[in-house]
Amino acid sequence: ARRFAAFEANYRLVESYSGGACAAPLTLLKAERDGAGAGAAPTAPDLGWGRLARGRIEVLEVPGDHYSLLQEPAVRVLAALLRRRFAASA
Repeated sequence: ARRFAAFEANYRLVESYSGGACAAPLTLLKAERDGAGAGAAPTAPDLGWGRLARGRIEVLEVPGDHYSLLQEPAVRVLAALLRRRFAASA
C-alpha cells in the first residue's frame, strides 16, 4: 500500500508539471522488462520523458525490471552504465 501511494503521488506530480521542457540532454536508464506482464499497454521508448525534453534523450536499457534494477546482477550493469555516462560528461 505504501509503494502504491508513493507511485500515485509521484504520478500526479509528473502529470501536473508545468515548468516547461528541459534543454539539457537527458539519459534515461530503463528496465529491459516493464514488469506489467502480457496484455499491458505499449509504452513509448522514452516512457513519456520526450514531452519534458527539447533535446535528445539517450535511452539505456538495464537487464531486469523496475524492482530488480538494484539487485545482482542488474545493479552491476547499472553501475557500469552510470560510471561510463559520468566519465563521458566530465
